[in-house]
This record gives sequence, C-alpha cells and structure tokens, in this order.
Amino acid sequence: IEAILNVVVQVFLHYTKTELPLSITLNREPYLNREWTKEPYVPKPYKKLQEYEPCGGDSDEAQVREKLSSKKAGSCDGTHCRGETVEVENFRGGVIKTAHPCLAKNTECDENCKCEPSTCPNRAVHRGSKLDRSTDIMEQDVWGFDCYTRRNIEDAILDCGVFEEEADRAPAEATESQEPPEAEEEADPRLKLSRHRVSERVLKATNDFIDSVLMPAVNERTLLFSEEVWDLRKTLEMLISKHGKEGDAGDQRIRVACQAIFDRVNQVGLNYFRVHPKGRGVTCRKPEGIPPSTFVSRYLGEVYLPYRWFELQDAIKKHNPRAELNDFYNIVLERPKDEAAGYDVLFVDAAHKGAIASRISHSCDPNCEAQIVSSNGKLSISLYTMRHIRCGEELSFDYSCVTESQNEYREAICLCGKNLCRGSFLSLADGKAYQQVIVSHHNFLHRNAILLRAGLEPVAEEDLARLKEFGYKSSILGPSGSNAYKLPDWMLKWISLTLKYIEVEETLLPPSLVEHFPKLYTLETAKLESRGVRDQRVQNLAITVSKIKHILSQPDQCQKPPLFVLSPKEEVDFFWKGEASVLKRVTKLASGELKRFRATGVGKVPGMLSRLSDLQVADAKTPQEAREKLLAIAEILEELARGDGGSKKFAAVIDLIRMFCFTKRFFSCNKVNSFASSAVMCKKHVMYSANSKETERMLGRMQDDDKVYTTGKKYSMQFLWGQLIFWFKQTIYDPNASLSADRRGTLSLPDVESAKGSGASYVSKQRPHMIKTLRDCPDKYWKTGTIWAFKNAAKVYGSPWFDAAMEDPYAAIDTSKIHLDQIFR
Repeated sequence: IEAILNVVVQVFLHYTKTELPLSITLNREPYLNREWTKEPYVPKPYKKLQEYEPCGGDSDEAQVREKLSSKKAGSCDGTHCRGETVEVENFRGGVIKTAHPCLAKNTECDENCKCEPSTCPNRAVHRGSKLDRSTDIMEQDVWGFDCYTRRNIEDAILDCGVFEEEADRAPAEATESQEPPEAEEEADPRLKLSRHRVSERVLKATNDFIDSVLMPAVNERTLLFSEEVWDLRKTLEMLISKHGKEGDAGDQRIRVACQAIFDRVNQVGLNYFRVHPKGRGVTCRKPEGIPPSTFVSRYLGEVYLPYRWFELQDAIKKHNPRAELNDFYNIVLERPKDEAAGYDVLFVDAAHKGAIASRISHSCDPNCEAQIVSSNGKLSISLYTMRHIRCGEELSFDYSCVTESQNEYREAICLCGKNLCRGSFLSLADGKAYQQVIVSHHNFLHRNAILLRAGLEPVAEEDLARLKEFGYKSSILGPSGSNAYKLPDWMLKWISLTLKYIEVEETLLPPSLVEHFPKLYTLETAKLESRGVRDQRVQNLAITVSKIKHILSQPDQCQKPPLFVLSPKEEVDFFWKGEASVLKRVTKLASGELKRFRATGVGKVPGMLSRLSDLQVADAKTPQEAREKLLAIAEILEELARGDGGSKKFAAVIDLIRMFCFTKRFFSCNKVNSFASSAVMCKKHVMYSANSKETERMLGRMQDDDKVYTTGKKYSMQFLWGQLIFWFKQTIYDPNASLSADRRGTLSLPDVESAKGSGASYVSKQRPHMIKTLRDCPDKYWKTGTIWAFKNAAKVYGSPWFDAAMEDPYAAIDTSKIHLDQIFR
C-alpha cells in the first residue's frame, strides 16, 4: 500500500506541478486502491425473518434447532429491572458486565424471576425491540472513507488551528541534553506535522467533529440529495451553510473546520479525500437519540452446521473462483460454554433472509455490540447499544471477522472512518505474529504425532476434565439427540490433546509477541491478543470436529483411528520379507553396479560381495534384526564405494537405508470411504456472481432456493487425515492435497528407486542442503527438483525427525536427538 501511495503522489505531482502539504506526502495510512465508485451499490433484497431458519436438510435442521436451544434460566429478585434499560458497564468480549444477575449470565429474565414482565427492561429480546423501523432507525445507503482520507481530513483541521486554545500549542524548549527542535525535525520530518505539536484535547475535539458532525452529514446528504455524495465538498458546503456566520462559538468552529477541509480539497484535489459507498446501513433517526444498553435487533438468518457452511463456501468459490472478497452478511453464533450442553458453533447467513441487524455496518470503534443471549429457552445473536447514539449517527458493530487469505485481508479495506480504524474490517488469522508458537511447537510433525498418539492412548480423566473446561460437551461430542452421532474415543483423545496445545500456545505466545514485535506489544497487550488467538483456535477446532463427524457418520464408514503403528510382523515384512521390502528394492537398485564389481573385483571385493550375498538371503525375525542387517548392507556398499576410487554412486541409497533404519516407529493409515455430499448451493447463492452463458441459462429456469445439482462436495479417502492435521485452517478445499505435499521427506521417506543414478551432484549439492534443512527445519517438506521421489506405494510412514516430535508433541523439536551425524556420516 505504501508503494502504491508513493506512485500516486509522484504521478500527481508530475502532471499537476502542485506542491502537496507535508501531511499528505507523509500519509501512509491504508488506502482503498481501486476505481472510485461514485454511485451507491444496488441494494441486495432479502426476506424479513422473525426467527432463525435452519438449513441443510432434515437431519441438519433438527441438530440446528437443538443447538439453538438453551437451558439457562433467570433468577433475579427484580431489584435491577427498573427503568427503560438495564444499567450495563460494558458489553465487550462476549461478556456483559452488569450488576443484573440474569443479564450478567447473558440471560433474559423469565418466569423464574420476581420482576414485573410487562415493565422489565431485560425481556426486550423476547418482546421485540422498541425501536420503530420507520421513525427511530432507518435502513439507507451509507457512505464512508478509509484511513487515508480520514488522516487528510484530520490534518487539514489541525493545520488551521480551529480547536486550539493558547495553551494547546506550547513551543518545545531545548535543554542541554536535548537536540534543538529544528534538528529533531530535520531527522524526522513527521515532527513538523501539527498533530505532533498540539494537545490531546485538540486531537479529541478534532475526532469528535469528524465523528459527530462530518460523518453523519455525509449520510444525511444521501437522504436529502442522492447525487454527488462522493464529492466531500458538497457536504462541507451544506455544513458551512447550516452553521452560518450568525451562529454561536460552536457553530463558528464547525464552519471554520469545514472551510479548512474545503480549501485543502480545492488545493490538492478530491482524489485525496475520497468518499466511498458502503452499501446499505442503519442510521438513528430518533431526535433524542438512542440510550445505551438498548436492544436493537436480533441478527437473524439461515443457520448452518459448520461442515455444511464450508461446503457451501467451497461450492461458491469453485463456481466463481475470481471473486476474492465475499459479501459479509454472515456471522458465527457460538454457544456459551456454560450452557448445559456446552460450547458449539453455528453459522448464520443473512444475505438472503434476515433482519435489520444484518444491514448494520462494521466499525472498528462501534456503538453497538453483538451478544449471544438466552431468551425463553432459545439462543440468539442480539445487538445492544454500547453508548448513547445521536440522531443521524450510523449504527455499527465490530464484525470481528477473521480470514486465512492474505488477498482477502488486503481487499477488505475498512471504510468506518473512525480514529481507531484498524485499516481492514478483517483480522488475519494466518498473520506472521500469531504463527511464532505454532511453527515451533505445533508444526506438521507435531500435529501428526498428536494424531498418532490419539489412536494409541486411552481417554484419561485428565482428558475429560480438559474437554469440560473448554465447554466441549454433548453439543459437540454427542450424543445430543436422536439424530446425533457419538464420536469414537480416539477422536475425544485427539480433541483433548489439541486443546492441550491451545493451552500451551496461550502461555508461550505473549512473550513471543513481545520478543519479535517489541514496538507493537507490551506483555499486557500481548496477553489480550493471545486470548483472542485462543478463542479463534477453539472455534476452528469445533468447526473441524463438525467436518469429522460428518465423515464418520456416513453409512458403513470406518470408525478406527486414521493412523495405526505397524506391528512387529508388518515392520519385518516392510524391511525384509515383503514382496516390495526395503531389502528387495535396494538389491534390485544396486544389482547393476554389483555385477560390475563381480566382473572386475580384486582384493577384498570378492569377500565383501560374498558377505553381501549372505546377508541378502539371511532371515530376519524381528524389526531390530532387520534394521541391523540393512545397516550392515549399507556398510558393505560404503566399503565397496571407497575401494572403487571413492565412487559416489551408492551415496544416496546408503543415506536412505540409514534413514529407514534410524526410524523407531512406522505407521500407516486406515482406509476411509470416499463419498460426496448432496448439492448445497442454490440459485440465490450464485445469482450475483459472474457466470458463463450456459450457467445463466440454467439459473434462468430455476427458483431462488433450487439446488445447483453439481455442487455437492467430494470427500476423498484421506480428507479426514488432512482435515485433522490442518484443523486450524478451514479454507483448504481438499486438505489431502496439502497433506500429500507436506509429507514429502517429513513423514514419507523417499522411494528407494529414486536413489538410482545418484552421484557427485547429489553429494556435493543436494545432500548438504538436505542436511541443513533437517537441522534447521525438520518439519519442512522436501522441495522438488532433487533426485528424490515420494510415490510411497506401501503407504508406510515414519522418519527419525517424526520420532523426535513424538518424544514431546508440545515442545520445539530437539534436532540433537535426530542423530543426523550418524545418518549422514
């Protein structure tokens, strides 16, 4: 973004010869860098709902209804149920901080309470909002601006000094130990800006003007004059006229501030002060405003189980792959973990069916908050005002949306226009800052180690206690109704072991953030950030459990753990006795060179070949015996190579034999039946996308809720394994593809046949790089373009570096325990 801004500035200067103010040339705030849209977006119609509408088919819909139910009950004595609204200290973080005993538990009053039902303010969700949609709040086209424009507006006001008083701009005095102010400004030009010279009071007054006067006026113009809302000068002219010369001191300050912005726009051009359409939003029209703690609306929509929701998203992306940023009319409903059935996740889609809450805009500094509230035995996402909202002000709440896509994150430029704007209305789940611990303590090898252990170890009391602590109860784990599926024990164990990692990460992440990003975090802010990461991990784990339940609940599906350790007999067959054993493949690979040695051998060669032949026909009864004999074969091959003038032809196969022999355990995967889900995408999900003519003709013959028959998701045999390994990511269409790539060299050792023809190039170039990678990043898959191939027809997995991860799946891998010096000697 900074590079783009520099280009924009240089081009503007080149063609206009205009000298920009220093504040604009130094402005590096996020900028909506695309063609400037100057017309409001076409409103997206939606059906008004009075209740949630479960989706996904009969079985799914029954589960959705059950997960929307609540066992919470009220218990107040009526003391705090007087007045128009309940007194609330704050609504932040999904917790309602209030003295009201029911609302403090995110619960409305009910028949168990002693308050008067007709006047109790804590029954608004059940009764419905008192706000009238025609007079109190209004759905309308809304406009906003990005952080870049916001900064330019602020600087124009600060430069004119309209909100300053005599004490607000005290000159800095140089002392003997300080550089003169002029010297500091030469070293850092930003110190010349007005914002670095004024008091906090002036900055606050400037921000208050933009939030309470300028931004509401922009949306007011939308109602009065539908044209040219994009031109900020029109709004400024309206405000200058409204706050005339005869007004009081407050009016005069508004007039001067508006004139300063107007003059700056005329000086540099509108491109530096772009106002963008945001779509539909909701504004306050009530003359006296809306008081704090007022219930606004429920966020209603079509409700999906997590697995079905991501099937739908995959189908939409597959149908229209060029669309990076989707409409954000969906929201996550998380069951509170203190519910009797525990925590769970549902997805609410309000794009086509919903309530007015779904049209409320995002803001990084919102005036409303979404809370999960229990009302008369049902859970709902309910929006409350966090403070007094003035007439003309837009209602907003923080979407708290997270994405795993870098492109989507960059596209999601926020237009809330607030001083605290984060620049994007999405948070990046895969951001570098949050990956410090997962890279070192939960990498690909660790995650596979946890999965293997889940199939080997029984569910212990510690596991059950951990599941309960995180609220993983019957809603997620089952049984939870006649149609529910109960997870097998290995799955319970895997969930517990993964939750244990989440606990480890929450402990290790704060000091890691402070160490790697000292300018961004203190230990206290890092702890808060770490808590948010924990919550996101818990949610992603619940989503993965939903996907796995869908796979395991298929008819005649395998219920065994996805991974199992080879028995001693299976290991002996793999090493020595099987038709495709390591021994037979090595023998076949080396046969050509061995013939040459027999034909030309002198000195010790015949004896070595005789010993080799004896080993090849000998029996191996145990895995350890098979390993010892293979290592002896490697020694003979190495000795033959030395006697052949230091030949490198056996180098790769010797390395590979030792990799196999130094691996302590081998495992394979159970077969999971592949299948395809029923069609998930309806016409309404694609009618706004760019489609082919053939698709358009098909859609023209369909009703909105008709299914597009080709949109069922296909689940391959190793989808389950891949999803469990990449549990913290939900946007991978086929986790098996990522699993196959990441197994190269980490879990799947190279094919013996690929060592054929290796020589000096392998020893001098590829081998040193491979050893360095294993020493520095043993979990990193081996790159392509080397001699190694990884077809792994036997589907047998394991490696010395995986063994190191199995030692402690929650600690950084100790490469000293891998014995690289013995393997690659």
